[in-house]
Amino acid sequence: MEKILPTQRRPNFIPAFSTTIANSRRKAIEDAKQLHTTHQVRVYSDGSQYEGGVGAAAVIYLGNKFQKSLTTTSALKTSTPYMKPK
Repeated sequence: MEKILPTQRRPNFIPAFSTTIANSRRKAIEDAKQLHTTHQVRVYSDGSQYEGGVGAAAVIYLGNKFQKSLTTTSALKTSTPYMKPK
């Protein structure tokens, strides 16, 4: 069984970043164009599931310049009930 450790935060904790998840590809593109003009650092991420395994990827931009891409398939070996799409 996978163990996920909780993280403690004060009730008034406000993260230093924001996240958005668009409802459609069109909306995601519109949001990305808007964020490009207002935010210096942007991280785009994706998760996928295939044949019971789970992978993840992230791409980091600083201004207009690509900085780094990160991928993993080993850290998230198998899907669990809370990770399966509805």
